[in-house]
Amino acid sequence: MTSFGLKFVILFLCVVCVLGFLPNRFNLPSSDFTHQDITEAAILSAVADFCQDSIPIGKFGRSRDVDSSKQLTAKKLSQEYCGGTVSEKRFQEAIDDIVKANNRVDQDHYSEAAWHVNGEAIKEANEKMMLLREASVDELNKSMPDYALARHLIGQFLHVVQMFYSNTNWPEMKGSAVYDALGIRGEPLMDQAPFSMDTCRSCRSLTDTLCIGNLLVDGHLTSGYRSGQDRRKPERNPSLHQTGKCSHGGPHDTSSTTSAATGGINKDSSDPSLSPHYYLHQQAAEGAIRHTTAFFIHPVYGLRHLIGDGKFGELLQLPLSASIGFVVHAGDSLGIATARESVTRIMSATEGRHYVVVSQDDSDSTDVITSQDGNRVLQYLTTLEPNTSRPCPSLALTTLETAAGLMDQGSKIYVLTNMKPGDLDRWGHVSALLTRMKLSVEFVLTRSCVNTSQKHTGPSRTRRSAGADLYAGLASASGGSVYTTDKSGVGKMSDIIKESATTSGATILKMAVDITAGKSIPIPIDNTIREVTIKIIADAGLRGGNPSTPCLTHTVTLSPWQLLEM
Repeated sequence: MTSFGLKFVILFLCVVCVLGFLPNRFNLPSSDFTHQDITEAAILSAVADFCQDSIPIGKFGRSRDVDSSKQLTAKKLSQEYCGGTVSEKRFQEAIDDIVKANNRVDQDHYSEAAWHVNGEAIKEANEKMMLLREASVDELNKSMPDYALARHLIGQFLHVVQMFYSNTNWPEMKGSAVYDALGIRGEPLMDQAPFSMDTCRSCRSLTDTLCIGNLLVDGHLTSGYRSGQDRRKPERNPSLHQTGKCSHGGPHDTSSTTSAATGGINKDSSDPSLSPHYYLHQQAAEGAIRHTTAFFIHPVYGLRHLIGDGKFGELLQLPLSASIGFVVHAGDSLGIATARESVTRIMSATEGRHYVVVSQDDSDSTDVITSQDGNRVLQYLTTLEPNTSRPCPSLALTTLETAAGLMDQGSKIYVLTNMKPGDLDRWGHVSALLTRMKLSVEFVLTRSCVNTSQKHTGPSRTRRSAGADLYAGLASASGGSVYTTDKSGVGKMSDIIKESATTSGATILKMAVDITAGKSIPIPIDNTIREVTIKIIADAGLRGGNPSTPCLTHTVTLSPWQLLEM
């Protein structure tokens, strides 16, 4: 085999990524819940409930039993609960926005006890929750809401709510029950322990991490003081006193060892070296998840009830508004057939997609159709008559530019062509437009005018460089790919396009590999990644490539810090 060898494109897709009840997940037990886990689990549960109310049961074979574990992802929810009607990628981005705002509180307001419900700043925290909740609802009830701002406010609100369950003695009194009055103006709070009341007794020794039964109060709310924050714990010599105010506890809280009562009451983790009340971590997390879910879908106080289904969907970016674009040329029968078959398969997986089709005819004029009716798009593609006498050079970039101008931000365009571009002067304009609109372009070259013969002579290689290599540059810059196929590969290419258009995830590695080299590719995966899809696609444009070669896809669920080696 020559140096061109058989090469494969390998894609590694990160589907769901996670962060920090604590600032991050590193070194935490796998069973622990972070702010990311709590927020994501609650939103997924809320949206599953939303979908079950909105979509007739049985239409997509959905189950009414919502998976409440960490295994429910945006992808699984879209496929199993929402019938493919949810934009997985945009939905996950909305969740990520809320989680980032949640975790950002630890950085921006670390020293302010009320943001973390520490130091018995419970009333102040409740006032902060009310203001954040009301601000988010007011923003969303505007005629033209700033959804990004609303997600930021919601993330901040949820941080304080979730900290209430980790840092106060509510779980010690009520288990995983939701405190409905929290953050609701006009609802009375449970009495808070007065400043003069001792709330904890010291743990058995200064080095004892087991603080079981150290709370002295029942029926009054209290929370632990933490060193470095603006609510200082009353000083009391731990050698002379066994009772005092509770500390937060943990290795970074010096107040838990220097002032009575020693120890603490935080439930951030199930690791006793991090959390004195580690044994209540699960109950605290369950309460936080339930309260977070209720924030979104409570029948009276829930966000969905207060702003309506339409804005609720827009807030979480649920609608499938991202477009699917096809650029085809009248002289390309294989491209037209691939587009037609791709639309058919996309329609079988999802509903209500926004299609944009731009075609170029013999006179270099363009025809445009935009529709959410897949059948109309199919009918249009059927009317295109291939012209096999069409000369190779075309206004491919101009046609792509036209399509890009009609797409929703964050969409994908599939350019199906057998022609090299004859309008190279548009390259810079197209590249800038793709970047500004965050569009991804996939090129499917159907061989007729791109030399892929067995003999790679000098002139033929030059012609390939002028076309395929330019397409490859645009694809790479936009996060897309270039595929080469022929008649036997139409079905498989349509499957690739359908999967690309209907699934979410971030590409974390893409590379061409010469299999003759016997190369091992180690991929270190940390425990912030839950699922990886490995896709191997034969490049039919290189010597030895077979366009009918199957696209091999394998999905694996990872254990923490697993090393993948291909």
